[in-house]
Amino acid sequence: MNKNEFIEQVTSYLNTTLRRKGVTLKLTPETELFATGAIDSLAFAQFVDFLEGELGAEIPDEKLSVEFFLTLNMVWENFGAGEASETATQKPRREAPAESLANGRP
Repeated sequence: MNKNEFIEQVTSYLNTTLRRKGVTLKLTPETELFATGAIDSLAFAQFVDFLEGELGAEIPDEKLSVEFFLTLNMVWENFGAGEASETATQKPRREAPAESLANGRP
């Protein structure tokens, strides 16, 4: 997956999650995810789970810190650009929640 595809998938996931909460945000690769409320402490674990599914790898515990997830560009640089695959345990890709919703499954 390239950076544009990654950003598009993550943006779609976040927009779906935010719509369920009745929130609309214009997300860009530089949107500050925590400062704008796109991700909060309650949604963080679900977001990490989504990312691991998209990347097909577990994000190491030492990288489960807000500093690695400030913007979509930072998420890509920290996990999507190959670093996660070098340091993470590979796992099979599963259908992401946004895809499940699009397919009519919860």
